[in-house]
Amino acid sequence: MFFHGSGGDAQRSLRLAGAAAERHGAAVLAPRSTRHTWDVVIGAPGPDVAAVRRALAGVAGLLPVDPERLCFGGFSDGASCALSLGLANPRAVRAVAAFSPGSVVDGAVGGAGAPAAG
Repeated sequence: MFFHGSGGDAQRSLRLAGAAAERHGAAVLAPRSTRHTWDVVIGAPGPDVAAVRRALAGVAGLLPVDPERLCFGGFSDGASCALSLGLANPRAVRAVAAFSPGSVVDGAVGGAGAPAAG
């Protein structure tokens, strides 16, 4: 899953990460934040985190998702989102790739709120 930066969009994220993923036989899911950036970054988990959970569950129903290879990545605020969610959910996310993060929200989402890998 690759999160766009503030003011960015999912289509650009797919262009940035898609070609590399395709070369390695991976799929990229690029969600879109409900506002200019991710709710985890500007306050508290809300509709964006809920959408991430639904998206992961939906993809797991369509593709053979290997939880051992699930990675959250992003650029700028998207990197902050990826770090925050990934570090808060170490059992759900195997790796985090953060490009120019600004912050990490400690304990952003954990335990029962963890995004399900499938």
